Amino acid sequence: MFCLLLPSGLVVQKSLESFCALALKEKVEKWILVLPLLHLLRGDCKPFEPLSHSLTPSVGFKAWAGLREISLPDLQSNSQYTRALMKVMAEHKHLVEVDRLLSRSWLYLLGVEAVKEFCSFVPVDLHDVVQRLFFRLQVELSVSKHEVCDLPFPHS
Repeated sequence: MFCLLLPSGLVVQKSLESFCALALKEKVEKWILVLPLLHLLRGDCKPFEPLSHSLTPSVGFKAWAGLREISLPDLQSNSQYTRALMKVMAEHKHLVEVDRLLSRSWLYLLGVEAVKEFCSFVPVDLHDVVQRLFFRLQVELSVSKHEVCDLPFPHS
């Protein structure tokens, strides 16, 4: 693991995670450019190498996307912030060649409505797209289920 080579690698990793959370909160879109470094520090993937077969959705979708330990708000696909994120992604799509986990991370940040456009400029594995859509469907169904259960019914 790359972290072990640094005397305070864990500190750097935690600092990057905090930076990402703060940048998200403040709507700074270029935070997504530090994700390859974070993936490297954590040992989630190695530069230019295929992803590990152990990195499946069963480990949790945030871990699958390389975003564990980062608090993520529910981003709206048509928001200005999401559009700005997509612009940064398009300008830096070459990073996906170095960090194979990055396309999952970026895909995770987008709503279903933005997936088609994202796939038009960033090379994404079809299996990853299906997994992301499946995850989003599970979330939507879970939310709908809770909304139906919480409906107030008049008592007779």
